[in-house]
Amino acid sequence: MSHATSPRQRQLFGLFLVALLPAGGALNPCLDVDTWWHLRVGQVVATERELPTHDPFSQLGQREHVPWLAYSWLYELGLYGAFQTAGFAGIIVCRCLLGTLSFCGVAWVLFRHASNNWLALGTLVLVAVVLLPLAAERPWHVTIFFTALTLHAVLSVRDGTPAWRFRFLPLGYVLWANVHIQFVLGFALLGLAWGGLLIDRVRTGNRTKNAPLLGLFLLGLACALATLATPFHVRLFVVIWEYGTQTGVLRLVTELMPPDFAKWWNWPLLVLAPAAALGIARRGYPLGDVLLLAAGLVFSLRMQRDVWFGALIAGTLVVRNFEFPTRSDAKITARDIVAVFVLAVLLMRGFWEAGGSQGRTFASEHEKAYPVGAAEHVRRHALPGPMFNTFDWGGYLIWTLPEHPVSVDGRTNFYGEARLDRCMLTWMARDWEADPVLRQARLVIAPQRTATEATPLTEALRHSPQWTLAYEDATAVVFVRVASP
Repeated sequence: MSHATSPRQRQLFGLFLVALLPAGGALNPCLDVDTWWHLRVGQVVATERELPTHDPFSQLGQREHVPWLAYSWLYELGLYGAFQTAGFAGIIVCRCLLGTLSFCGVAWVLFRHASNNWLALGTLVLVAVVLLPLAAERPWHVTIFFTALTLHAVLSVRDGTPAWRFRFLPLGYVLWANVHIQFVLGFALLGLAWGGLLIDRVRTGNRTKNAPLLGLFLLGLACALATLATPFHVRLFVVIWEYGTQTGVLRLVTELMPPDFAKWWNWPLLVLAPAAALGIARRGYPLGDVLLLAAGLVFSLRMQRDVWFGALIAGTLVVRNFEFPTRSDAKITARDIVAVFVLAVLLMRGFWEAGGSQGRTFASEHEKAYPVGAAEHVRRHALPGPMFNTFDWGGYLIWTLPEHPVSVDGRTNFYGEARLDRCMLTWMARDWEADPVLRQARLVIAPQRTATEATPLTEALRHSPQWTLAYEDATAVVFVRVASP
């Protein structure tokens, strides 16, 4: 005899299907371009038992002793520990744990604030699509998780929950500040929520808002002070200022560019934002919601990496501001969400091991994405530097060829806009012979192709009498400078 499934069972199954999206993305065996230099930092911290005060990895750092803060040191130490324990497989486990953190945080907030589980589930589908490009092992998962918790806190305090109920949130900010520098997104939520309450208080003269005003102010102050509990204290905010004032890199780094709405994973924002605006209009334009949605859109439209921020805020406003006549029988709990996501990860892992990988391994994927053979050739033949390399390969070379300081890598705030602009122009073969870094180099590790064509500088070096080809494979080319007669 068949038994009818309950609404809760159907909702959990739907949640499981949604969880397959991020769970599948976490299985890619190719490591992220920034993972390599994060690993090297973790190794330095673990072996030397102290944080570097000056950059030890680049030619700029070694030549000019430029100060540099390893502001994600705790993440890097954990990542290196995972690698020491289980190699590349340990990093994949770390990636899955980070994905669990971000997905479950987002899902929990949506279900917690929704009047109906089906509405929360449908909204989660859209937000999960936005999260797909962020599946890599990056500390931004911690930012997504704590942003979701902060959003829940400010909305709850606005609704009348005493702020002291969130007295442990500042402890989360201590962890957040030692893992990822984007804890300023939490400041934005806390500040906007408090500002909205203050304006409402002044505009209406309603003294009943004094309690949440004071509570939210004290909560925000505690969270702000908690971010000083790092080895860098106030110096961390100098790095934040550097990132915030760099506008040139928004044109150079894909994840920092404005979102491209020709990409399908950005489309959910075009659905969620108008839906959230409609919900706000139906509620009479409450100032707090207007400020939150505006902030979400400002951050999201500024750079691709932060599209999730607008999607999360818009999605949460949608599930709060639209109500269904019939409420769901039972809430989906945090325990339900974690269990379902872990099950989805295990299923996708089983599928991968059963043949879904189609022969893709760490070695095969890294050989296609990084100059594995070129780095080995440089090491085996002890080719002398200085070395000139691409932006994307800098992190890999920091890890693979520590004896050769890199000319550039993914730490955009360290190099500055002028140096990064010059590097990009050189790789486009525009006035490349005038590049002072390339003029000092005796070794170049160059990619064969960009995404659409042969790399311009690589082709220019092939025809230059000053350079000779030392090694070549399907991914990379090694050039060495011809000795002067």
